[in-house]
Amino acid sequence: MNTIKRIALFLSFSILILVCSACGTTEEGIQKSNTNVTHSLNATEAEIQTSEQTQPEAESEQTEEVKVIPTTTPTADNRTYTTRLSELEALTCPVFQFDYPNNWSINSEEVISNGEPVQGMFLEKVVLTNDRGVTITYMDFWNNAPMGYGSIMHQIKTEKVSSASFVPTTPAGTGEDYSSLGNFMVARLKIVGELLKGVDDDYTKVDGSEYYAVVPDSYEGIHDIVGMDGIYGECQFDYPSPHAIIAEAPGGQFTQTEVDEVIDILSSFRIAN
Repeated sequence: MNTIKRIALFLSFSILILVCSACGTTEEGIQKSNTNVTHSLNATEAEIQTSEQTQPEAESEQTEEVKVIPTTTPTADNRTYTTRLSELEALTCPVFQFDYPNNWSINSEEVISNGEPVQGMFLEKVVLTNDRGVTITYMDFWNNAPMGYGSIMHQIKTEKVSSASFVPTTPAGTGEDYSSLGNFMVARLKIVGELLKGVDDDYTKVDGSEYYAVVPDSYEGIHDIVGMDGIYGECQFDYPSPHAIIAEAPGGQFTQTEVDEVIDILSSFRIAN
C-alpha cells in the first residue's frame, strides 16, 4: 500500500506542476497580447494625429494652386466724329466721318466764319489728339491757301500701310464724278533727304520725321516738297476743295501702339452716310 500511495502522490505532484506551467504560459501570453494591443492603439493614435496635422497644409497648397487667375486687357470703345462745316454753315458739301478710341479726344474744331477762313487757310479744321500730344488733323483747305515756301527741300518716301475706307464718288453739292482719283490708302510718309536750296546740289540722306495720311494709292513713291508745310500740300486731294487728314507725333516719331491706333483711325476715314 505504501508503494501505491507513493505512486499516487508522485502523479498528483506531476499534474500540479503541469497545470501551474500552463497557467504561467497563458498569463504571459495574455500580458504580451495586451502589450501588442496597446502598442497598436498607440500607433493608430499617432497616425491620426499626424494626418490631422498634415491635412490642412495639403488643403492650403491645393487652394493656392487654384487661385491662378489670367489677366485681360480691356479694349476701348470707338467714338465717331462727323465733320461739321455743312451743319454749322448750312452748306451743301461733303461730310466725312472717322472713328477713334476713348484714349483720344477732339482738341479743337474750327470752321470758316463770316467768309473768313480759319488761320487764313481752312474752311474747316479739326484736331484729334492723345495724351502724349500725337495729333490727327482733318483739313478742308481754302482754295487759295498759300503753302510750300521755304529754303529747305525735303525728300519724302511714301508707302502704303493699309487700305482706306474712303471711296471717292460725286461730292455733295457738285455734279462732278471724282472716282478717277482711284483707290485710297493709309500711307506712311518718311523724310529721307534734305537739301538747302542754292547751296546743295543733291539731297543729303537723313533719318527724318514720319507722318501718316490718307492719300490716293497713286501717291506711293518718292516726292519732293518745299518747307515743312509742304507735307500738307503733298497729302491734299481735291473733293472738290482740297482736303487732307494727317497724323503727326512729337519729335516726328510714333510708338508702336500709336502707329496701330493712327492706322486704325485713318483707315476709318470715310464719307458720312
